[in-house]
Amino acid sequence: MGLFGDDPKLDLISLLTPGQQGLLDQLTKLLGGQMGEGITPYEGQMVAGESGLQKDVFDLLGESGMGMLESALQPFDPESATQYWEKSVKAPMMETWEEDIIPEIMEPFAGMGALSSGGLNRALARSGKELTTGLGATLADILFRAEESHKGRQFGAIPQIMSVLGAGGTQRGIEQERLTEPFTKWQMSQPWASPWLSMLGPALGTRAYEPVVSGGSSGLLDALLPAAGTAAGGWLQGK
Repeated sequence: MGLFGDDPKLDLISLLTPGQQGLLDQLTKLLGGQMGEGITPYEGQMVAGESGLQKDVFDLLGESGMGMLESALQPFDPESATQYWEKSVKAPMMETWEEDIIPEIMEPFAGMGALSSGGLNRALARSGKELTTGLGATLADILFRAEESHKGRQFGAIPQIMSVLGAGGTQRGIEQERLTEPFTKWQMSQPWASPWLSMLGPALGTRAYEPVVSGGSSGLLDALLPAAGTAAGGWLQGK
């Protein structure tokens, strides 16, 4: 027996079977080689484009829809209605007034030899005023009807406009998916996005060994200490 005794022995006992230990070693080695490395992303197409039917609809709306949109969104222009009034109303009425109405007004005054009289001038002025009033009223009515018709076309085009806008939104979504595809592939190839990182938890968190303390003995000094303590106690008691 030594003076101080023998030191205890620390052993590591495996908690895994040989097969489990081998798999853990392989996984650890595999992950060690993947640290700081990315993966090769899938190189094929990941996003579908528009279908054939969608393409036909897009083409159809693109050809007819834009013209419809431009027409419906234009403000009312009275120029065309005024030109119609000029050609179809004013010109014929002026011609009738000059060729038919004025001679009818002048005829009785001519029979009386009063073509230069004030009565003839007043009759012509009154007729001209009536003509002007009638032409103005007709122009106002034509412009009103034309504007109301334009508003009706704008209101009626709302469903078609919504269809065009909806198709545009669908096209934008498809194009956005096409733009997202290369970014997704790039992201997948980055080291920090490697799917191998998800295996670090099992690899690093698996407890493979258990420390166990065994052996060791008391020394001569340990055996003498209790006796010395007893003797000292008796001596103190006697005192």
